Amino acid sequence: MVKQQKMMTLPPLNIPTFSGDPLDYNVFVRAFEHGVESRTESSKDRLYFLEQFTTGQPKELIKICLHMKPDAGYHKAKQLLKEHFGND
Repeated sequence: MVKQQKMMTLPPLNIPTFSGDPLDYNVFVRAFEHGVESRTESSKDRLYFLEQFTTGQPKELIKICLHMKPDAGYHKAKQLLKEHFGND
């Protein structure tokens, strides 16, 4: 309960919208993992949030995954983003 109260006093997280620039990919992934993944356990919710925080080609890739079962869809969406925009 104390942890929840502390979280409520923090300013809202600013997760950037990812439009496909490979230079922004790592920053986006870290912000998304911190702001969404760490706060929800539902793959269904994570997948829909991932779609909300993307535009253009990344969003189109994620839309393909919305028709899958949530766990598989979320995993595939992250994989597709990394394959197309990650610069490992």
